Amino acid sequence: MRSSLLFIFHLLLLPLYSHAQQERVYCAVKTPVNHLYFDRLNRIYAVNNTGLFQYDLECRQINSFTQRITGGITSVDVSNPLKILVFSRAEQTIYLLNDQLHVQSTIVLSDLGILLATLVCNSRNDGFRVFDQATQKLFRFDYSLNRIQENDLRAALNDSFEPVMMAENEKIIAISNRGSGILVLDRFGNYMQSYSAENADHFYLTDSEIVFTKDDKLVYLSPDKFNTIISEQIDNHQQTAIKLNNRWIYYDSTGFSVSEK
Repeated sequence: MRSSLLFIFHLLLLPLYSHAQQERVYCAVKTPVNHLYFDRLNRIYAVNNTGLFQYDLECRQINSFTQRITGGITSVDVSNPLKILVFSRAEQTIYLLNDQLHVQSTIVLSDLGILLATLVCNSRNDGFRVFDQATQKLFRFDYSLNRIQENDLRAALNDSFEPVMMAENEKIIAISNRGSGILVLDRFGNYMQSYSAENADHFYLTDSEIVFTKDDKLVYLSPDKFNTIISEQIDNHQQTAIKLNNRWIYYDSTGFSVSEK
C-alpha cells in the first residue's frame, strides 16, 4: 500500500519536475540594453547609452568600453572576437577594439571616400565592409584601409530601403531592411535573393543560418536552401531570444538572462 502511495505521489510531482526541466535560469543581469550580441567564444555583449559591456555565460562582467561617442553606439560586430567593430553613424567612425575592448585604432570613414555610412561589418576575408547610403554602394576594405571591392546595389534596392543591420559569414552577406525582410548577397557582394520578414531587423548570423525572433518562435533560415525555414518555440515570448549552444538568452530593454531547457 505504501509503495502504491509513493508511486502516485511521484506521478503527481512529474508535471512540476517536467516544467522545471523546461527551463532553468542560470543567471540574470539587470542593466539597460539597446542591443545584445554574441561571439564564438560564448561571450555576451550588451550595448546601452553608456557603452559596450562584455559578459561571460555566468553573467559576470569581463570588460567594458565606455568612451564618449557622439550619438552613442549605432552597431557592434563581434564575429571576430579579436577585432571588434564599434560603429558610430553620427561620427561616421569605426572603433576597432581587441578582445578586452581596448581601442586598437579609429577609422574615420570620410577619409576613405565614404559619403554616408549606415552599415559596417567584419569581412571574413580579413577586413571590413561599409554600406554607403548616399551612393548605395557596398565597399570592402582591408585593415590597411585599402579599398579592395566595390558593389553597386542600386538595382537590388528600392526607394524605401532602410538598412538596419549587416553581417557576413563564409558564404553570404545579409542586410536587413527595416520592417520588411533580409537582403542576401554572395560573398563577392552580388545580389542573390530577398526574404520577407517583418521582425528580422536584428538577426544573428551563424556559419550556416540567419536566426531571428518572430512572435513566439526562433526562426532559422538557411541561405543555401532559402525555402528551408525551421522554427523553435520560445518559452518567454515577451522577450527577444537567442540560443547559444545549449543555453537560451532572453533580453529586453531592462536586462538579460541565461537559461537552459
